Amino acid sequence: MRKAIHRYFKVIFILIIVYTISTLLTCFSLDYFAPKGKTLTYISLFCESWSSSILMPVLTAFILTCANEKLSKNIFFYISCVIWTIYTVILIITQFTTEIYYITDDNVYYRGPLYPILLVPPVILMLLNLVIIFIYRKKLSKTELRGFIIYLTVPLICMLVQMTSYGLLLIVIGTSFAAVIMLLLILNDQMTQYLKQREENEKAQANIMVLQMRPHFIYNTMTSIYYLCKQDPKKAMDTIDNFTNYLRKNFSAIATDGTISFNEELEHVQTYLAVEQTRFEGQLFVEYDIPYTMFRIPPLTLQPIVENS
Repeated sequence: MRKAIHRYFKVIFILIIVYTISTLLTCFSLDYFAPKGKTLTYISLFCESWSSSILMPVLTAFILTCANEKLSKNIFFYISCVIWTIYTVILIITQFTTEIYYITDDNVYYRGPLYPILLVPPVILMLLNLVIIFIYRKKLSKTELRGFIIYLTVPLICMLVQMTSYGLLLIVIGTSFAAVIMLLLILNDQMTQYLKQREENEKAQANIMVLQMRPHFIYNTMTSIYYLCKQDPKKAMDTIDNFTNYLRKNFSAIATDGTISFNEELEHVQTYLAVEQTRFEGQLFVEYDIPYTMFRIPPLTLQPIVENS
């Protein structure tokens, strides 16, 4: 999922960069290349409109991917592609007519009487994406919902305003701002999920360490206690106490999210070694040389090292 989101981020940013450059080039051509920049204005204006329009199908795919939907089997993705194809056809036809917009020989931009037609498909795509968000809202996180809604509503408002004015930069500013906000929100959401997953993985590893206590160690300890009950009841009681503390500290490590004091971990080691010294009486000798103990470590850091040794 993270790789897919990273891929969509790159595509969206590339399209926004192309969109912004095309828009700036259009403005530059209209302002500084008159009356000889007609061809450049047509080309840059086409690139501006086309690159901005393809953002909506990309967003459709992005939303469906975040909702764990397969694009090849989703009808909304195909509808989005069809609407975008219609827009592209209209845009191409526009280059050969004066009904939607045109550039005069003096390199002056004018809108034709049918200019709103060019904005209808993008508006439909935005509304379609809003419908998709509503349908799959339960499959999206709250942060993803906020990001997608911001990315749709801000450019939509800018587009509606642009229908009645010549603010060529209005949609660019709105789209770029909304895209940055959306991507920042989703990046933050992904980072939060990553850290949560990492914490769960670390906790699962601690659980595995606890559950991987050697069965033969438990069996041998219980056998030793069994024979000590007859031979040395006092030592049997001490061994049971040490073994109980050992098990308790192992299982308590599961519920520990942070760090523990070194002394606490050392007690865990000492209970384990006390049990082993009972089993290997006269064969296992331990010396402690620990000048520094005033620090904290993750649980089950030292004990498994001693046990494996």
